Amino acid sequence: MTSLLGRRLKNVVILAASRPIQDLKDFMRVLMEKSEIIQLKQLSDEDVRHLILLATKSKLIAPDLLVFIQRHSNGNPLFAKQLILSLSSNSSILVDTQGQCKFSPTKSEEEKQSVSISFTIESVVMSRLDQLDVVQQKILKMASVIGFYVNAKLLFHLLDDISSENEQFFPSQLFQLIDLELLDAPSYSKNQELHSIQFRHILISEAIYNSLSFATRREVHGKIANWMKNNSGFSSSTTVAYHFEKAEHFAESVEFYEFAGIQAFQCGSSSQ
Repeated sequence: MTSLLGRRLKNVVILAASRPIQDLKDFMRVLMEKSEIIQLKQLSDEDVRHLILLATKSKLIAPDLLVFIQRHSNGNPLFAKQLILSLSSNSSILVDTQGQCKFSPTKSEEEKQSVSISFTIESVVMSRLDQLDVVQQKILKMASVIGFYVNAKLLFHLLDDISSENEQFFPSQLFQLIDLELLDAPSYSKNQELHSIQFRHILISEAIYNSLSFATRREVHGKIANWMKNNSGFSSSTTVAYHFEKAEHFAESVEFYEFAGIQAFQCGSSSQ
């Protein structure tokens, strides 16, 4: 679609973001011929230093900690930030009375060495997930099945083991996860009711979703689809169909995909 627009329209600006692409398809080559490509570079060592200072609210950084973050994040801002937050949450780093952020003196050299093995973004996210309480873990797991953007009412519906008496504490759990920079609620103030949230980054959502068993995914997708089906106005027919498909309820999935197609055709006809 983007390639078609690029060929047919002259006065149009298309801004597209993508992860690094190793194998360029034909349509991407067409786009690149008529596009200005801006490649985001890795964070410099100085950028990483500033990121640590901001994340830990410190004034100085111990040299060995700075080298550790630089080496393992490889200049990836999400990786660097999540790695810092993970080390902080499990007390591997601290800020001393002089304002210097450094490895905790209670950590042995062997423990520091074990921390440095086989880091990926997924492993860092899962490490942070393991440090949360059971309710917060379930909130994130259920939210990851809903998708990147999350309806708060639907999310609470999925937390069926939380009693109605504890419903008042649900928003506070979301706020804690927002403060931990796992979830986000753009343009939201705390004196408003929280209707929708989103993940801080798509890779956080994907890492948590991929950690769930296929059986769990199917079950939760089914609950989501049925809730959306019975609560019209919250989701498009395509979204409902997608969740029925992932739940392997194929007959209902086809029904909603067909309805979505009819709606799209009618919208196109009415605009002629």
